[in-house]
Amino acid sequence: MAREVSYTLGIWALTATVDRFCWDGYRDHLDTRSQFEIAGSIEGLDGLIIQCPNVVNTDNVKEIKALAEGTGIRVSAVDANIFQKEFKWGALSNADPKVRRQAIDTMKTTMDLAAEIGCNNAGMWLGQDGFDYPFQENYLEAWERIRDSVAECADHNPKVNICIEPKAAEPRGFLFLGSAGRTTALCYEIGKDNVGVTCDMGHVYMNRGNPAEVATYLAKQGKLFSVHFNDARGFFDDDLMAGTVHIWDTIEFLYYLEQVGYAGWYGFDIFPYREDLKRCVELSIRNIRDLRAIALKIDPKELQRRQASGDALASQEYLRDLLFAHIR
Repeated sequence: MAREVSYTLGIWALTATVDRFCWDGYRDHLDTRSQFEIAGSIEGLDGLIIQCPNVVNTDNVKEIKALAEGTGIRVSAVDANIFQKEFKWGALSNADPKVRRQAIDTMKTTMDLAAEIGCNNAGMWLGQDGFDYPFQENYLEAWERIRDSVAECADHNPKVNICIEPKAAEPRGFLFLGSAGRTTALCYEIGKDNVGVTCDMGHVYMNRGNPAEVATYLAKQGKLFSVHFNDARGFFDDDLMAGTVHIWDTIEFLYYLEQVGYAGWYGFDIFPYREDLKRCVELSIRNIRDLRAIALKIDPKELQRRQASGDALASQEYLRDLLFAHIR
């Protein structure tokens, strides 16, 4: 029998959704209480991924815990917001030890708050750690600074997982932790059990990757710590509603999450600029729930038998029968 899945949402979906052309965003700004209340009204949503220090910090952590309890929304992870203007030249890779120390301390506080709230995942996305021009960065030193900084954070609380989220680019032209493979290499170089990877579907597409294959690789390495569902065209981090573009890929992703025994949250990293945000999240949940039901119908033995030939027709005919039998 398949396990019950818990669904969580990045709280940034409940913001004014600003872009570089519409500076005030496409909807009104919401305070944190309103964000939790809206999350609590979304059918099928169980949790929120929140950020430190802009959402939760040492001054308001008790208030956040009360909001979570009052709305029935659990905090699934706390992410470190170390990608604002003070880190424009990098956070953990920054050559300035004072800036780097600020980023490290923010990550440590993020881990402390995650533990206090009762979740064991602390997210790390190094969105400013990269470069835009040739010869802009000293790659040797930058990589060492990132490695040593993450290792220090990991030692701070071995019971809290650091979930590193790789991405090829944006807002920098190139990000140092730009792929799942490179991030896994960093994890091995550090050698800490609590350092792993978040597999974000849209970020995989930016690298012309396949989410199911990447998640399987990470799981085989013991580094698949969390997943983000969304959809994208592959040229940009679109953060579209989940299961709206790459339907087959999403089914395959869900199938292999079951095969590798992934037992964590199903997260949504979407950014509904113009659409009704509540309906966007509910549609994403329904899409993933229904596509997962299809994935669970796949007989692993039968699929593996067909895959053994290497002939795509063998597996595609089988999958067609599962998906389209009801319309014949």
